[in-house]
Amino acid sequence: MGKDTLRKLLKFLNPSPLVGGLEITDSSLKYLRIRNGETIKSSLGLPPGVIEEGRIKDRRTFIAALNSLHARIAPVKKKAHVIASLSSGSVYSQVFNLPFLSGKSLVDAAKLNLQMISPIDAKTAYYDWQAVGEIASEGGQLEILGAFINSAIVDEFTDALREANFEVVTIEFSSLALARLVKEEGNGVDIKQPYFLLDVSGDGLNFMILRNGNLYFSYFHPWKSLAAGSLDEFIKKEVQRLINFYAAHWSGQVGEVILLSSALSKEITALLQENFRLEVRQLTLKNYDKLLPNWFGVLGAALRGLVPRSQDDLISLAAAGTEERYYRWQIMNFIDIWRNAILASLGFIFLAFIIVDSFFAHNLNAIKRQLGLGLAAPAVNEITQLQDGAKELNRLVELASGAAKQSPKRSPLFEKLNVIAGQAVAMDRVYADYTNNSVLVNGAAASEAAAINFKNRLAAEPNFADVFLPLASIETNPDGTVSFQVSLKIK
Repeated sequence: MGKDTLRKLLKFLNPSPLVGGLEITDSSLKYLRIRNGETIKSSLGLPPGVIEEGRIKDRRTFIAALNSLHARIAPVKKKAHVIASLSSGSVYSQVFNLPFLSGKSLVDAAKLNLQMISPIDAKTAYYDWQAVGEIASEGGQLEILGAFINSAIVDEFTDALREANFEVVTIEFSSLALARLVKEEGNGVDIKQPYFLLDVSGDGLNFMILRNGNLYFSYFHPWKSLAAGSLDEFIKKEVQRLINFYAAHWSGQVGEVILLSSALSKEITALLQENFRLEVRQLTLKNYDKLLPNWFGVLGAALRGLVPRSQDDLISLAAAGTEERYYRWQIMNFIDIWRNAILASLGFIFLAFIIVDSFFAHNLNAIKRQLGLGLAAPAVNEITQLQDGAKELNRLVELASGAAKQSPKRSPLFEKLNVIAGQAVAMDRVYADYTNNSVLVNGAAASEAAAINFKNRLAAEPNFADVFLPLASIETNPDGTVSFQVSLKIK
């Protein structure tokens, strides 16, 4: 069996979830997913003060906005898997060189260099790296892009996203997503040539350097830090800094600026052409030409969502364990799919036995009535065969019934939860992770008070601890009942 055939078989047996991009800025949430070349997108504006300079300031309003966005893109109880793209203003990135290494030696050397150049305490940071180029001189070296972010920022966003039923596959920053978009979708872009990339968004200005189609430098400046009437001078100063920075680190010159802007594009183009010997082009896309530039960042993140997880070796600023959590979800999803398939198949087989048995029994009774009327002797053999067939079918039905009776009983944990739930609470699903003794219960109750009483009864149980009922998880259903989610620990 070839590798491609095996890969297709595994994909059929355990299909990967659709992964979309989710861009989080100070002013908005944008979600975009690609399926069969088409985009499914939704956006939501954030009130001022919910997120400021890339940090969550109003967690309750932010989670409410996430819940609202989730309701637009997926059923409430279904997880939405996302590549989360955060503001580049929260991320520090730097390129450094390493000798040609491979395997564990390369990983260890990269981590050591990251710890040495980190601008923040490595103990309070999440950081990662990816190879972006090679240098042929001096015996050959690898160019490595490292990125760093305060771990508290990532943890805040990750916890909020999970509370709103988003499953974070990985976390990156907008500059990385935009560089990917230019490389994979930019019309007329030659990845062998270097470019300056200028993104003019609703939150600020992002200046980038691209080489080999990869990100080498990124600097974000928010609008609120820009003095009124100083835009032209600021852009000229920063572009000159880009030119000087490039000349100091690499040979050759950059001759073109790629501009991402829904507004001010004509003014910025004229400004750059008048003051620098630079060609300026507005970024256009090969396959998604109907999208406006304000969707380019989340589109770049969505393109990463198309990459199989086993092949994604790009920078991830998620906490350690995020990838493991995703793979654990895939295993549980595989078990759920095939458990349901097997149960449905067994049910179908059992129903078929009943129908066939009824058919033979009906025909047997008809033959007996005919025998009573003096049926000819040659028909006796046929009757005997039908009787033997009916007996064999009955034997198979008894075997199937015996197998069902020997199936394992429900666990003591489920029995205990069922007793505590009583008549007022219906448990829809129970997840038990015995590796850390945690349990998650999804259920429905007649009222919010009934759900809270259920939580209190669980808390009073001596074998349970850390019982938690997020108020945000309580949702009113159309029939007047409420859905809720309770987590607990088993002592």
